[in-house]
Amino acid sequence: MKTLSKIIFISFVMFTITPAMAKKPTTTPAVQQAAEKVSLNNGDAQTLATVLKGVGLKRAEAIVSYRKDHGPFKAIEDLANVKGIGVATVEKNRARISL
Repeated sequence: MKTLSKIIFISFVMFTITPAMAKKPTTTPAVQQAAEKVSLNNGDAQTLATVLKGVGLKRAEAIVSYRKDHGPFKAIEDLANVKGIGVATVEKNRARISL
């Protein structure tokens, strides 16, 4: 009986303490901030590509180029004017975009 009690106790300790001790993934503050929102008017191509779903580096560079040629974005919807960016991409990323 004592052996069974020890096994139960050890199992309990292992299953309750081990998850608490598990190493959580670490991210840098810049990545944490980037995961939340990115500015269309200030973000660089790499940050835009990292934060926006469905936007790779080439499209992110097109966003920066569009911004240089046409001035700052006035509305999030204006992102759809960039070649290669459609309304669906804008809607999918709306919560991640700021001006």
